[in-house]
Amino acid sequence: MQWRVAAGIVERMEPPDPLPISLVVIAQNEEARLEDCLRSARFCADRFVLDGGSTDGTVELARRLGARTAWSSPP
Repeated sequence: MQWRVAAGIVERMEPPDPLPISLVVIAQNEEARLEDCLRSARFCADRFVLDGGSTDGTVELARRLGARTAWSSPP
């Protein structure tokens, strides 16, 4: 949540509607960095994580943060 002060009045600013942009993240074992990545892209209407066979919680975290996910096994 953001706040704005104008002429001594504090107002709560509503976040803007997401833009019609799709973010695609190709990841493998990126649980430690994925949250920052997805949160910084909240302006995107669609966030998609393609996982390459992670053994950590990358896919679960992506889903919990509202991203669509798909899994691909490594070659």
